[in-house]
Amino acid sequence: MEQTNNNQKKTAAGRYAYSNESDAFAQLWQQAEQGDLKAQKEVAYRIYLYVQEGSDPLADCETMIRYLKNLASHGDDHAMFVLGETYYCGYEGVGLGKQDLDESIRWFKLAAEHGNVQAQEWMAEAYFEGHFIDGELFKEGFDDAPDWLFKMPMERRMDEFLEEDCHPTVIDWFTQAAKKGNLDAQCSLGDLYYNGDCVKENRKEAHKWYRKAAQQGHAAAQYSFGWDFYYGEGVIQDREKAFKWFSLSAQQDYPQAQVELGDYYCQGYIVEQNYVKGIELYKKAAVRSEPRALFRIAAAYVEGMNDYTEAAKWYRKSAKQGNWLACYRLGQFYREGKGVKQSDKEAAKWFRKANKLN
Repeated sequence: MEQTNNNQKKTAAGRYAYSNESDAFAQLWQQAEQGDLKAQKEVAYRIYLYVQEGSDPLADCETMIRYLKNLASHGDDHAMFVLGETYYCGYEGVGLGKQDLDESIRWFKLAAEHGNVQAQEWMAEAYFEGHFIDGELFKEGFDDAPDWLFKMPMERRMDEFLEEDCHPTVIDWFTQAAKKGNLDAQCSLGDLYYNGDCVKENRKEAHKWYRKAAQQGHAAAQYSFGWDFYYGEGVIQDREKAFKWFSLSAQQDYPQAQVELGDYYCQGYIVEQNYVKGIELYKKAAVRSEPRALFRIAAAYVEGMNDYTEAAKWYRKSAKQGNWLACYRLGQFYREGKGVKQSDKEAAKWFRKANKLN
């Protein structure tokens, strides 16, 4: 009997293996059966791929679900999300049976609670629309929608959910959550009023919400609050107060604030000019992929250090990210032989790139 089972597994494993790796995948399947979580993930997702494509009417959904549930029991939020999708789709005819909506929602909720952004988005959409995905009625209503919306990362929430579903209900969610003290909601509400997204632009109202969150230590709000003071948006311009709030935000490694604070030190605003300190702040922001930071570093090496070799290195990094002015500056360096070997050919290449990007 054991030999028969092994043969069946080997045959099944061969079905999910890509062309020339059937033996390797059979070994992976064996490791999965022995409890190897990495192997279970690979096998489960390979079967899931076949199930989604409908390319295997004999797909071993039982094994797939068993592995996914084991992964989920070890805190794998993506496995939870895939289980939610699996029960939602049903895949009748390939071993799973009909759709089980209750079980699907249970797994989506669990994935969302464990921080899975896709699941959080599905749940927020379900509450917002009043139905689940393709039209099935969603029984739990609107009241819990803000909870799921504000579990999502702010950038994802603003860029992908709010702009797509700009609706008075969403503004109500933000306002309700903000009034309850949710710092993310307060900062996001400030962004909405500042940019005029879904509400009439109101810089004073934006400043009010930024202040609430900033005073409680929210890094993004501290940056925005400082920005208001720096440019006099909704408040009297005050560069010293802006410096204070940029500093607090930068201490929490918020990259945009680190760039603004770097500008203070490199330009000598409020503080004594210090290019070393400014470059240090820019580099911290660059590590977190703040797009302005690379160009600022290069400029600081030119203006403060007279180090064209180091500046060329950072202009090149900025240029590769599509900054047209960095391309132009690099072209100038090659034309004049500053920090790089003089080359009219290289200069022309970077000038062309600058023209295309500008």
